[in-house]
Amino acid sequence: MRIIIYLIISFFVVNLTAQEATKPPNIKLNNPHSAVLNHLENLQSDNYKPEIAALSMHVDFEIDERIEAAVLLKQYLDAKGLYVNLDRIPKNENYQDSTKATFYYKLFKSEEDIYLVRKNSKWMYSQYTTDNISRLHAKIYPLGSHFILRLFPTSSSNSFLGLFLWQWLGLLSLIIFAIIFYYILKKLTHFIIKGIIQKKLGISERTSRIIIRLENGIAVLLIIKLLQLYMPALILPIQLSRYIALFLSIFFTVFVVVLAVRLAGLLMEYLKIAASKTSSTLDDQLIPVLSKLLKSVIVLVGVFYVLKLLDVNITALIAGISIGGLAIALAAQDTVKNLIGSVMIFFDKPFQIGDAINFDGKDGIVEEVGMRSTRVRAFDNSVIYIPNGKLADSIVNNLGLRKFRRYKTDICITYDTPPVLIDIFVDGIREIIANHPLTFKENFHVYLNSFGDSSLNILVYAFFDVRDYKDELTGRHEIMHAIINLASILGINFAFPTQTLHVENFPGQVGLSPTYSKNREELKTKLDTFIDKYKTDLKKDQ
Repeated sequence: MRIIIYLIISFFVVNLTAQEATKPPNIKLNNPHSAVLNHLENLQSDNYKPEIAALSMHVDFEIDERIEAAVLLKQYLDAKGLYVNLDRIPKNENYQDSTKATFYYKLFKSEEDIYLVRKNSKWMYSQYTTDNISRLHAKIYPLGSHFILRLFPTSSSNSFLGLFLWQWLGLLSLIIFAIIFYYILKKLTHFIIKGIIQKKLGISERTSRIIIRLENGIAVLLIIKLLQLYMPALILPIQLSRYIALFLSIFFTVFVVVLAVRLAGLLMEYLKIAASKTSSTLDDQLIPVLSKLLKSVIVLVGVFYVLKLLDVNITALIAGISIGGLAIALAAQDTVKNLIGSVMIFFDKPFQIGDAINFDGKDGIVEEVGMRSTRVRAFDNSVIYIPNGKLADSIVNNLGLRKFRRYKTDICITYDTPPVLIDIFVDGIREIIANHPLTFKENFHVYLNSFGDSSLNILVYAFFDVRDYKDELTGRHEIMHAIINLASILGINFAFPTQTLHVENFPGQVGLSPTYSKNREELKTKLDTFIDKYKTDLKKDQ
């Protein structure tokens, strides 16, 4: 009897034990934290239970589909280096998103497709996430790299420094392949540039050298992209994968910036060639300014993108820069004014490089127009830096745009020069100007012009048909030299400021003071005779 009772009790104990063994585990998914914890905790290499992790996926799918979705989601998070901070996930079973007012929790701000919902009092990944995880997984494991995942074990006890043997071998193989591929790409790029582009299109040697410098950048960019594509297949630890992905993204951005800067340099070379064919020399000066500005913008965009990769709040940073920029702008109004002035100079083109200008009483040759100031070489060989803001708002006399260069002077001769000699001298000066090769023949004037304190002044007013200051000085020299020779031949005396002392009376001698007729009728007769002769002479001249 005792034996029968013992057997009955043993049967029920064994039966209950078997039921407990086959009964699925009671996993509590009553909040977002427990759902995410169950998913990640049961897909670790030392605790690989995908059938339990699949309970966190949406219940509307078959168990096999949920298992596959759980594994793919874990691989996706690891590949992108998306570290899940469990302490920040809410443990409230009635948690609601403040913007949607529903039972909704998004795991990452950057991942719109991955979120959890509550259904039947249980939290789980949404139906949309479960259904689309294969699509997300295919994006992060393209070109067949997802098949590599199936060749290696998902769990193992043999590890070194946190990585399994197959991961070390895969990492070493990927590095070796990347180095070989780099040299192949470099040789191929060099062949295309040197062997095809330069010969077929006739690119200059200088431009070719600039293009060849792009070889390394292009090859490195492709290698980084290759590493980004196939590194996730190694299923590295989440933290290591995160840092490697961040490093590769930053490295890729840096080389994109370098490549863009070099392409900008190539573009500037072509613009220099185009500018050299124009008549304006200011275009030649504009190219370096545009080059610096374009390269600065490229670098600035690259810096902002790297900051974004480092999870820096760009909006707050820009807002802070804007406030700081306003304060700096108020403190540096002159700098901003000069910057705007340089833009106005480049658009209005009031002068060109090499033009002689007169500004605020200063003369010189324009050598360079920068973003802040214009450099002018004065005629005494000193350098004048004029702020562009002041230059743009002021009157600038562009001597370089003159069609003709005026020559104006007074030739002073003594008062004892006879009128007939003055006429001959004036006619001679006119002939000198009319026959000189550098003068403008249609507009020049030579006349007895004024009575000076100690001289008779002959005005010489002429123009030189030249384009630079050196030729103008040459013309002046030759004409002045010819006038001096003519005066020497005719016996003309040049006057200079003098004082003559006349002693009119000496005792016992006739005085030197002139005597004048006081007979009005006699003087009137002399005047009429002169006027008649003057009119006759005018009619003869006409």
